Amino acid sequence: MLKLVYAVDRLSYNNKDHLGVVKKVEAQISLFQKKGIAATLCQYVWEDGYPQIEIEEDTDILYFRRIEPSVKMILKLRELKRKSPKLRLIMEIPTYPFGEEEREKISIKREINRLIGEKLLRFYIDRIVLIAQQNKIEALYGVPVICVNNGIDFSSIAVRSVSENKEGIHVLCVSGCFFWHGYERFIEGLNDYYKRHNREENVYFHIVGDGECLNDYKVLADKYGLLDKVVYLHGRMIGQELDAMFDLCDIALDCLGAHRKGLYMSSSLKTREYAAKGLPMAASISLDIQNEKTDKYILMFPADESAINIEEVVDFYHRIYDEGEKTVIAEQIRNCFYPYCDWEFVFDGVVDYIVLD
Repeated sequence: MLKLVYAVDRLSYNNKDHLGVVKKVEAQISLFQKKGIAATLCQYVWEDGYPQIEIEEDTDILYFRRIEPSVKMILKLRELKRKSPKLRLIMEIPTYPFGEEEREKISIKREINRLIGEKLLRFYIDRIVLIAQQNKIEALYGVPVICVNNGIDFSSIAVRSVSENKEGIHVLCVSGCFFWHGYERFIEGLNDYYKRHNREENVYFHIVGDGECLNDYKVLADKYGLLDKVVYLHGRMIGQELDAMFDLCDIALDCLGAHRKGLYMSSSLKTREYAAKGLPMAASISLDIQNEKTDKYILMFPADESAINIEEVVDFYHRIYDEGEKTVIAEQIRNCFYPYCDWEFVFDGVVDYIVLD
């Protein structure tokens, strides 16, 4: 049996704000084990700039996430390769270009160190796994690349128990609230909608999460007289509380402001979680799980600063739910997205490399 060590930074891994990463790592390890690979988790610490990753000599694969390339990282990888000559190294990069979000903040010395590390990667890394890369890349830093979509473990998420005894249409977003999420566009749209006398039915908006823009949403909703009447700010939720929100709501939102970061394709984990729960969803940029089979369950808004047209939300609701029982429709949505979201399918390129090469 092949032996795999999955290495993660202990400090980052145990950060309460990184629960999505923890779920992802656990799901990937579970999949490796399901495929007959003896996978174990290694939480390493840093000492004097070196990642203190330790493996046994009979380890076949070291899979690690997001270690910034540097001279000391390369020296550590060389040490591991010498300890276990048959060892194959796989580095996962969730975001590429690597470290782009912080590149403007680092020192020149650190930037030079990173560039040297990137030049040397090809001598030690066997494969790079790029998660949610919009453009398929065959090689990076001279290393062959395996491109995969983001995924989740559907078996760990139960389909929602649809709440039938409620009034109106309930829209949900589960997210940190930062400028690129753009949920003020939906609040602006609700204000326009409720000022009209010919609106079809009530639409409610539930924001679950926190972040730097949450107070802005509160101020805006209060300004329009919508706060705690139409717009509800629930803060962070987990467990049964969060499940109850999924049960209540009819439509879920991905980001509405990703264009502010120059993004026009979403690979967010939240879209996978919405799908597993059996919720149709709305977005302002294309979803990488969108295709001719899933398209009917996705409503697209313009990728700009305009207020969201709530009448389109109402029409979308009826296109989805007027077809039959909501419980049945939730199962249909989940089953439709399953082949495009579950790790069993999206990670097969990585598993094939490990098992077959």
